[in-house]
Amino acid sequence: MSSAADNSVKMWIFDSNDGGARLLRFRSGHSAPPRCIRFYGNGKCILSAGQDRAFRLFSVIQDQQSRELSQRHVAKRAKKLRVKEEEIKLKPVVTFDCAEIRARDWCNVVTCHMDTPQAYVWRLQNFVIGEHVLTPSSSTVTPIKACVISACGNFTILGTEGGWIEKFNLQSGFSRGSYIDTSLAMQCAHDGEVVGLACDARNGFLISAGYQGDIKAWDFKTCKLKSRLDVGKSVTKIAFHRPNGLLATVAGDMVLILFDTVSMKMVRRFEGHTDRITDLCFSEDGKWLISSSMDGTLRIWDISLARQIDAMHVDVSITSISMSPNMDVLATTHVDQNGVYLWVNQSLFSVSTILKIMPVVNMYGMCVCQLFHQQRDLRKNKFRI
Repeated sequence: MSSAADNSVKMWIFDSNDGGARLLRFRSGHSAPPRCIRFYGNGKCILSAGQDRAFRLFSVIQDQQSRELSQRHVAKRAKKLRVKEEEIKLKPVVTFDCAEIRARDWCNVVTCHMDTPQAYVWRLQNFVIGEHVLTPSSSTVTPIKACVISACGNFTILGTEGGWIEKFNLQSGFSRGSYIDTSLAMQCAHDGEVVGLACDARNGFLISAGYQGDIKAWDFKTCKLKSRLDVGKSVTKIAFHRPNGLLATVAGDMVLILFDTVSMKMVRRFEGHTDRITDLCFSEDGKWLISSSMDGTLRIWDISLARQIDAMHVDVSITSISMSPNMDVLATTHVDQNGVYLWVNQSLFSVSTILKIMPVVNMYGMCVCQLFHQQRDLRKNKFRI
């Protein structure tokens, strides 16, 4: 048995004639902190993108099924060129989107990489990078900052740092139109960086958010602008819930504002974080909005009650969050931590429902769920609602 700084444990066997060792089996995780995680499918798997340039699929049930998605013979090419494998891999993923509906037909994951003007597709069924590289046709080459896959799984829409938005077909990799606001002098979608994209459940409209605080609704098929909304503050991140059509935005880094995408009006406003909000997500039923911040807090907001119902404080700030479709497990990543933390939703196992505002709970000595452990006791890590 051997272990190393790359967050791996390897078992070697000495069965060759010359007495040399060969790798028998191993368990590994990210060698650098992950920066973006999302539950995939029915909640038994987690897609994770790390600063080590690795894109991984982790199984919540069985570690033997966890693996890194292949970037096509990285080890062989690195050995041939006599360089490190990290130098051959793609740059770290900054954001990605996935859809399960067309997983058996073609690529169903799209990733955007740091300072990269192209987006890459992945075929999750084969755990390998796809054959298409999506390059927007904008006259100004800028890095891609946002992506979303349509509800049907046939299209992906990309947004760049220069404000360009373009639609691609996932099966062929061809462009299927650009979203242009004719009122802008630059002939693009936004006057500035595109920070988020969202598509409704019927492919009727596309929602885009610009860093300057403008939110626009586009006709998905004709690519024409339907309506626009000015938040009044810079928007840094968005989250969209397809069933109820609610759009959550991070305005001014510390304020959460919810909009109804049908009427394009503000419906909720949540304040409480004292530092930059790092990530946010909806629960599957759309009743909760969960947000994390650099102030070390994780807050749960009840949308129907329009108030905070729970919060907890951790020693290390949370960088990314994702809630399982069954709403039983919350996954988090933290600053300078290579592991993924799993928290059990205790409200699913209690009879009473707490309706009063709860104080912030300090979680000291937080136990990291290392991704190469064979078994985890999820009941050791709980968040209370």
